[in-house]
Amino acid sequence: MKKQDITIEFLWDRYEYRDGTLINKHSKGRMKAGVPAGTPNKAGYLRVTLFQKQEYIHRIIFFMFNGYWPKEIDHIDRDNTNNRIENLREATRSQNMANRSSSNTVRGVQFNGNSYTARIGNPFSRKTEYIGSYPTEEIAAKAYDIKAKEYFGDFAVLNFGEN
Repeated sequence: MKKQDITIEFLWDRYEYRDGTLINKHSKGRMKAGVPAGTPNKAGYLRVTLFQKQEYIHRIIFFMFNGYWPKEIDHIDRDNTNNRIENLREATRSQNMANRSSSNTVRGVQFNGNSYTARIGNPFSRKTEYIGSYPTEEIAAKAYDIKAKEYFGDFAVLNFGEN
């Protein structure tokens, strides 16, 4: 069976949705009724096997509520274990990448000897774009935020303001 053959009815018959968790309705093999479905992968995303193919829980939940399989799904709060339907939204690849967590304390800014350089990934050209060099980290971060909001809108993760 292929993904396009999986129906909403099949999934609702197999799982109960409870606050971002899928609960098995039936026992079969290692799958026990009343137990949360899914096994985490290395990145922490839960997945289950449907018709000998691994499917991510957040994708199944999105499909169960929206009726289609999007190419990309974004976890709004950037917590890949929070699979509540209100935390999932369809996204493009660049929007999804824009909403990922940063390992730096200030997003999009690097110290460059005597100034702070702001850069951002341009979703249209798919290249890193130079925004400018600034005397302080804070000014560079604000310049990044302006450009991020312009490019990514609600998907932008900002240094200041709403995230």
